[in-house]
Amino acid sequence: MIRICVVGNRSVDTGKNSTPAQGGCRDGAATRGRIGDMSKQLSAVIVGAGWAGEGHTKALQYTGVEVIAVCARKPEIVKQVADRLGLEQASINWQQTLETVRPDIVALATPAALRGEVVEVATNLGCHIYCDKPLATTAEEAGHIYQLVKAADVKHAKVA
Repeated sequence: MIRICVVGNRSVDTGKNSTPAQGGCRDGAATRGRIGDMSKQLSAVIVGAGWAGEGHTKALQYTGVEVIAVCARKPEIVKQVADRLGLEQASINWQQTLETVRPDIVALATPAALRGEVVEVATNLGCHIYCDKPLATTAEEAGHIYQLVKAADVKHAKVA
């Protein structure tokens, strides 16, 4: 499994069995998961089943994250996407899925105007946020999202 560690405010892909000299995690460096256990596999839920959602899924899987579910509005579409990507769950209720699964990471691949509520629920659950661009539709909304993430003491990343 590939580990992603947080060193300062940046994440480092440490590869398999890497050492600190090779850019690996130092003792005490925390993984992105809620638990500081370096061997804990991270889990994710993808909200959005379009092109970006598939891309987030593949990127997270490539780094060793277990993507458990994908969520979208249309049952037939989300089921096809989940089947194609080998995911356990396809859901049309993102909130129920987040509350049930309680993933380490929530990847947002929805239109920017639909992200605020998802970020609020996810950060209240202690989930880290991985978000497609743009983060929000206004500067005020982006500021609110930043405050939610900061208050929850979770990590956030915007995909460009």
